[in-house]
Amino acid sequence: PTSGLRPSDVQLSTSCAACQLGKAKRAPRPRSTTNRSTLFAYRIHADTSGRMTPATPSGARYAHVCVDDASRFVFVRLLSDMTMETTAFALESVLRAAASGESALPTKVLRHDNGTEWLNSVVSSLLAASNIQRERTCPGTSHQNGVVERAISVLFGMARTFLIDSQLPPAYWGEAMLAAAHVHNRLPSSSNPGNLSPFEMRYGRPPHLRRLRPFGITAYVRDPSPGSKVMARARPGVLLGYANDISGQKGYRILLPEGGV
Repeated sequence: PTSGLRPSDVQLSTSCAACQLGKAKRAPRPRSTTNRSTLFAYRIHADTSGRMTPATPSGARYAHVCVDDASRFVFVRLLSDMTMETTAFALESVLRAAASGESALPTKVLRHDNGTEWLNSVVSSLLAASNIQRERTCPGTSHQNGVVERAISVLFGMARTFLIDSQLPPAYWGEAMLAAAHVHNRLPSSSNPGNLSPFEMRYGRPPHLRRLRPFGITAYVRDPSPGSKVMARARPGVLLGYANDISGQKGYRILLPEGGV
């Protein structure tokens, strides 16, 4: 046993500079969100994925993802680049779509990281014109934007699974992401009260799931002008997903043999 030194003689210092430099640790992350919005579209979490390879057939290399704080409804836009103008155009498209839902209000808060795609004059002008306040994360604290970070991870996991199961080329990752967002918004979510789906939280009614089809299955498109009474009345294709909130249409996206969708 140690002699000559009693525990009461030891005084611990919390201001030791060497200890602070040598033993610094990240503060514990909060376990729950206490200020979650109850107003649909009031706060939007936004982020953009890293550069994807290969590009989609339309030339997209980035996925711009936004999440409604109240319902956890996700919006996805595919971008060809990360310029100020492209990011602002995608964001404006999401803001319009977010405010179009039932019981939705114009967005007042945008939470994002410190990427240059957000911190520029074009996006700043858009936010100022729309009277939207920024909520920026601290450097090195991606968990402060964890809502959209987790959404991106979930969507890419679903998209990879869609591509593997369908055996479509990786270049169709963009279509798989859009289809994943459509399905994700209609699945029960543990983040919502009663495990309600984001769709039901947003629109106040259960989603219709009979329209859902496996990604990449064979689909047949009616040919309105077959050319002859004995010609085939439909053409085979590959199901890539669903018409999204940009087009305002209800239908399927089908890849035809000649390459068009």
